[in-house]
Amino acid sequence: MSDIMDDNLEMIASGPACGDRSTLEDVCRIKGRYGLVFQEKVETLLRKEMSREVTNVRKVITGSVRELCR
Repeated sequence: MSDIMDDNLEMIASGPACGDRSTLEDVCRIKGRYGLVFQEKVETLLRKEMSREVTNVRKVITGSVRELCR
């Protein structure tokens, strides 16, 4: 069930239902903006390349705000 106006799959679910398009550059920019400091273990994990595809999930939108507003 989507409560997001454009039914963007990245924004609908709170869990990993679709790939994440954020990059290491995004993380560094946010870290700098807010003056965040992470432990070395976290820094190492952030630099690790992760798969951007989630293949073990079937995504189906059964209802949405867009459809409700028609």
